[in-house]
Amino acid sequence: MATGRTTSTLEGYEDAVSALAFSPGGKTLFTNGGAKDIRFTDLATGHDSDLPSKIQNVHAAVFSPDGKIVAYGNNNDSVLLHVASGRTLAILKWVRANSMAFSLDGKTVAIGDITGNIEVCDVGGRRITAQLGNEVQFSGAGMVYSVAFSPDGRTLASANQAPGTSTVRLWDLAAKRIVRNFGNANHPVVFSPDGKTLATSVYGAQGGVQLWKAT
Repeated sequence: MATGRTTSTLEGYEDAVSALAFSPGGKTLFTNGGAKDIRFTDLATGHDSDLPSKIQNVHAAVFSPDGKIVAYGNNNDSVLLHVASGRTLAILKWVRANSMAFSLDGKTVAIGDITGNIEVCDVGGRRITAQLGNEVQFSGAGMVYSVAFSPDGRTLASANQAPGTSTVRLWDLAAKRIVRNFGNANHPVVFSPDGKTLATSVYGAQGGVQLWKAT
């Protein structure tokens, strides 16, 4: 039974922690260890491994489904890092991360940025293959606070928020276009395991959760 008690406290950080990500097995925690470092903590032993970061003040991070790669980013650039070796695989210049998600096959990472756009990155090719959001029908969206892939990887959900408004959109990744808009929906967004339902929070003071038909 959950008790709500603190089981441990991780210390020794130089600055406020602004990015957290668990490895798929839950054994490792990624944090921004300081303005200039990132940190991997082995939760079984409490051992910390600090690495000099290629970017400062990390805002978002996510592990690949197999745990071999972590993507992280800030208001300027994003990074793909090989976890075991600590080797930087790619620096994605001017991909301004505010939220991130891997597809279930680990081949693609979506990066929601601070301008309302979404960059789609081919992980194997280490390159951006599409930018969603610069079309005519997409405007005034604000920051992308949450992104999520459908289980089959064909659809991406994004939650954008600007002062006084919030919208969730479904994107057809093959066509690179919006196929559905959900008004008054807010971040976070998450697909059900079968991909038929999308859960979002409700925008506004009253809060709540909405379930949407996604297919």
